[in-house]
Amino acid sequence: MRVCVIANSNAGRGRVRRWMRSLESAAAPDVNWRRTAGPRHATQLTRDAIAEGCDVIAAAGGDGTIHEVVQALMQVPDPPVLAVLPGGSANDFVHSVQRQFGWRSLRDGTSDAVDVGEVRTADGGVRWFINSLGFSLSAAVGRESARLAGWPGWVRYGLATWRALRTTSVVELAMAADAAPSDVRGTLLLALLLGRREGGFTMAPDASLNDGWFDVVHAGPLSRLRAVSMLPRLLVSGPPRHDPAIQLSRCRRLRVTSAEVIPLHADGELLTTSPQSPLNADITLLPARLRVKACRLSAEAWPLR
Repeated sequence: MRVCVIANSNAGRGRVRRWMRSLESAAAPDVNWRRTAGPRHATQLTRDAIAEGCDVIAAAGGDGTIHEVVQALMQVPDPPVLAVLPGGSANDFVHSVQRQFGWRSLRDGTSDAVDVGEVRTADGGVRWFINSLGFSLSAAVGRESARLAGWPGWVRYGLATWRALRTTSVVELAMAADAAPSDVRGTLLLALLLGRREGGFTMAPDASLNDGWFDVVHAGPLSRLRAVSMLPRLLVSGPPRHDPAIQLSRCRRLRVTSAEVIPLHADGELLTTSPQSPLNADITLLPARLRVKACRLSAEAWPLR
């Protein structure tokens, strides 16, 4: 079994770098180690690993590193197994994989199929996401959290949410889910979840990575104080189920349009569209598209000599 570890050595405030120093020299000779040199480099490293015939590609870093690896995996019909290691600040996807399937050893030959989301925009862009896709406030939180990279996870995302609430206003979104007609709503936040968490917050506590559904969270007009008051609950149990401003639903496909320019993110990574283009996005669920496993960031999970 050929294994390639793609590591973002800056992830987790240097946690991945320290871990690599302790394990790299002791690992089995068929483990190939590659470090990212900057944004989007993990995608190219993954393409190289696929071309070299690697059976398992291990993403050591945060959700952003995993997202970049997924972009390359989704471009081939029969991709290698994706192993994910919790080296970031939030580790949202690893949390969901471990909770649903448990921890695995890197070379035990086991993995589980998970769904993948695909988003296509009017400018011809296509992106895949494996944990969450978010609009408006959800994307603004991602933008603010990127500016707080040195802070611990829950503090970072809590502060990012507070900052984002100061600059995000309610926008009109037209949404058409599956075969339903378009529905225009005032929107503060819209998130489509495959995993349970987004930015460290439990947004979809009942989500399953392989049930063939997006869990959708829509928040209408909310005051900043009311939104902030929900954060402790989101850290533990999920959004309120009986609040009239919060709507929870499920779908397999969603089209989202707006006359306004609205930010969106995939797995916490901001998607760049034309700054003058109104929002026009088609989101589709691709069932059981990748095979994954979660491995601990420790020697117990690793193939040593």
